[in-house]
Amino acid sequence: MQYLNLDLNYFDHPKTVRLVGLLGRGAEILPVRLWVYAAKYLAETGEFIGFSPQEIESIARWWGKSGEMVDAMIQAQDEKGLGFLEKTDRGYRLPNWSKINGHISALKERAQAGAKARWDKYRDASGNAKAMLKQCSNQLTNQKKKEKGGVSFEVPEDLKQDSEIITTWMKYKAEKGQSYKPTGLEQFWKRLREIPAARRKSAIEHSMANNWSGVFEPKTAINIKPLQQEPKPYVPTGAKELAYLAKVRQEANQ
Repeated sequence: MQYLNLDLNYFDHPKTVRLVGLLGRGAEILPVRLWVYAAKYLAETGEFIGFSPQEIESIARWWGKSGEMVDAMIQAQDEKGLGFLEKTDRGYRLPNWSKINGHISALKERAQAGAKARWDKYRDASGNAKAMLKQCSNQLTNQKKKEKGGVSFEVPEDLKQDSEIITTWMKYKAEKGQSYKPTGLEQFWKRLREIPAARRKSAIEHSMANNWSGVFEPKTAINIKPLQQEPKPYVPTGAKELAYLAKVRQEANQ
């Protein structure tokens, strides 16, 4: 907060008493109005450069004859010969302004420096916010690409004939929130090469239908045990077997 240094003895000071004597009752407020104006707009020097007497009297809201107030403020001097105003080559000035109220200029400079620091901080924060917003926007764009199947890949030359079904597979993977990194993509190409070209499409379609993350061929071959052949008639070959068979036939003929 800006403020004026006002002597507690101001209203009884001989210089003030002289001014009231020259201009009449109420004149003691006139210098205060000039000091307030200077604090707002002439804080560094307290000089009214290029101001005419009428302009200065207008600032102080002087109610008397033109030029009378300025002359009285110059004439009303203290024991050191200092009045409320001094005439200069460039206009008028307030004596000892920098000594008495120089703090106002310092406070203004400090306020400006603080405002600049706050603005720089806001600008940096705003720049960071913009960077974060751009990053989020890029992430959202990438996510939308994934949702639309916008996966960036290039089909190897030896698999070009299956480009359409491969593209469909990539869209399917993106919808599942999955994607291939370089190593995984190379393994995917390798897996497709292991499947005969005539069966790649059916393998991919089969894998998507089963909601699989990898490509697998359908199991069409069923393990069936071969039919057993009709048993051949028993033909004995050993001596004991032939003797036994002869005995059975002999008993059957009796």
